[in-house]
Amino acid sequence: MADEPAGYSINVESGNIVVQHTGRLTAQAIEASRREVAELAAERHLSGILLDLSPATSSLPFIDIFELGSGQGSVLPPSVVVAVVYRPDQFSAEDIDFAEDISLNRGIQMRAFTDSETAQQWLLDHRRPMPG
Repeated sequence: MADEPAGYSINVESGNIVVQHTGRLTAQAIEASRREVAELAAERHLSGILLDLSPATSSLPFIDIFELGSGQGSVLPPSVVVAVVYRPDQFSAEDIDFAEDISLNRGIQMRAFTDSETAQQWLLDHRRPMPG
């Protein structure tokens, strides 16, 4: 998996935007997916985002990934909530906690999970209506 090029897919499932990154996670792939998600959220009035990083490989610390993605706060309305799915061997618990704290301080409701089912339930419980 480490030699796979960066890739991602974006779908709408159960009223959430689901972004799944595969291969080597890069800043370019994160930025490209962020722009597409912003357009889709505005077009379809969707407020839940499930960001699945678990199939990807990364040498980027989670906080760097978060910093790249946190630009969504300036693109997406504050009603957007983001659930991130990751493998425990990908990122340290300290990085995850730090990114969650920073997100709250920036007005972005984001939580990270190690399983998709829990992340999806959290989105259902926290999703808010989009303005428009």
